[in-house]
Amino acid sequence: MSKSKIALVSLAMIVIAVSSLNSIFAQTIQDMSCSSCITISDTKTLGLHKNLPLPIILWAENFDYTYDHNSIISISGHSNLNNPETPILITVTNPIGNLVTVQQIMVAPNSDFNVKFNSGSPLWTKDGMYIIKAQGGGQSTVFKTQVELTGGVPTGVECAVNELNANDYCIPYSITGATVSSSSLNTKNKSIVIMLSDSDDGTLAIKPSTDIIKGISLVLVDGQEWDDVTIIGNDVTIMFPAGTEEIEVIGTFVIPEFGSFAVLILIVAIITGVVFSRKRLMFSGKISTLSN
Repeated sequence: MSKSKIALVSLAMIVIAVSSLNSIFAQTIQDMSCSSCITISDTKTLGLHKNLPLPIILWAENFDYTYDHNSIISISGHSNLNNPETPILITVTNPIGNLVTVQQIMVAPNSDFNVKFNSGSPLWTKDGMYIIKAQGGGQSTVFKTQVELTGGVPTGVECAVNELNANDYCIPYSITGATVSSSSLNTKNKSIVIMLSDSDDGTLAIKPSTDIIKGISLVLVDGQEWDDVTIIGNDVTIMFPAGTEEIEVIGTFVIPEFGSFAVLILIVAIITGVVFSRKRLMFSGKISTLSN
């Protein structure tokens, strides 16, 4: 194969990988509640699922789906994929939809497998439901389950008294008429969410770095679009009424929380899958040519 053809094939693989990555992130955002997740809760249910025509199934070791932040999460699976050269991609997303872990494994047809995750890792700090997805090709091979992490972990960053701590990012602020009870970043809405308590009529002013959020254009107060707001770049001042519980500042970008290494692994895994698919197509083509 000529160098120009190799270059074109490599470029096509990268484009496919990036497109697949965007699709994965979009699906993650759409399915954070995971209505399609399946929890196999006992041996009988496991036996029933193994007898169903499912390409892949997953279940937690000892059927225990609740862990603390200092555990080894052991997830077992069974593959009915026919091609032993097709890798299974395992991804985990946290309660706000961020990618935290990627693994790629090779499994023999009609056999069990096991993957383990360390809930003490830096990207597993949030309490809530973590979605574990296995995929061995197209969307028809996807199986999802979820585990819950509880107990919380201490924050790794201490912010000043005049700063909010939103997912370990410090945001300068001032407030009158209420107390800030918590703050967080919402990657789905590309926003900063500030929870208030004991609120009277008051004013909240925040000045987040453009490294944290960009393109601020909208503020919601208790879920309703709010007009009593001044926005100048990233300087935002909100006048809120008594009884306000939540203020959400929405932009066009908010800093993601997944690790760059995890994303790199995911891209490599996708490219590997493309290579396997291409090899199978080339091999099938050769067989077809020989038979003719």
